[in-house]
Amino acid sequence: MKPSTPYRPAYTEKSRIATVDEFNIWCALNDQPFNLIQHVWPDGLVEWDLELNPGTIEAEIVYGTGQDDGTMAVISAFAFLAGAEWAEERRAALDDDAEDDAED
Repeated sequence: MKPSTPYRPAYTEKSRIATVDEFNIWCALNDQPFNLIQHVWPDGLVEWDLELNPGTIEAEIVYGTGQDDGTMAVISAFAFLAGAEWAEERRAALDDDAEDDAED
């Protein structure tokens, strides 16, 4: 009997960016002010967090992924970025609508 192959999620085989280092490089190359960093809580639990403005005095944690696995943290970070981009676009559209209403 052949041993069963452990389950491998599709994202590990199909995604182009699967590691924390690749995510951080992608952010740098695409002018995204984010970095995934590993945080160790006082009880010893490890979590990957998304840091805004890394390496500056304004650096701060803006999102805790809740993940201890780097690949899952990358997926969570991309989901956060997609939501942030959507919110920025929506806010800009609402601001444009408000300006149009003010002119009428």
